[in-house]
Amino acid sequence: MEWFDRRGGARVNPEWIVYSPSVIFTVATLIRLKSNPGDAVVTFCPMYDAFFGAIRGNGRVLVPVSLSSAMDDYQIDWDGLERACTDPLAKVFLLTNPHNPTGKVFTKAELQRIASICAETNTFDIIIGEVPYTPITEVTEKNTALACSSSKTFNTAGLIGSYAFFPEKGLREEFLFELKQRNALSSTSILGMY
Repeated sequence: MEWFDRRGGARVNPEWIVYSPSVIFTVATLIRLKSNPGDAVVTFCPMYDAFFGAIRGNGRVLVPVSLSSAMDDYQIDWDGLERACTDPLAKVFLLTNPHNPTGKVFTKAELQRIASICAETNTFDIIIGEVPYTPITEVTEKNTALACSSSKTFNTAGLIGSYAFFPEKGLREEFLFELKQRNALSSTSILGMY
């Protein structure tokens, strides 16, 4: 909570916070919780390569929305995003912020428009992010989750530790059941926590 407040002035409710062994574990679990096999996951391309496995390995269909070139500051194809999210099979929108691999930091206005499209189309937002940036929880607390770790910023992937924010209590409880009961991950890595 202090990190988000100190680095970006964002507020985080302590009740939202859960631990996880990795961001990709969190993403894969949320994909299973918020969609069914055969449903679609929308994400911007290019995309982080681990997303392929998290999406396709869980029997979901990848729906890419292209960002423009670096010369155009990786602008969002808003029509393409809206079209992709309007598909009845699109249940999840997956976003890294800053974007991986481009490094684009989405503005608060862009996040508000993304959240609005997802709300209108009932598409669940999974946001992976680090600071400094505007966390999606500053824009909306509904139908969204934010997954984070120090692994990108501080190169600590080997310490096995990440955390996520779940503003909605029901989803938080579903995730913790999946984590602790179905996967027997009942405690965090001590070194990762520190």
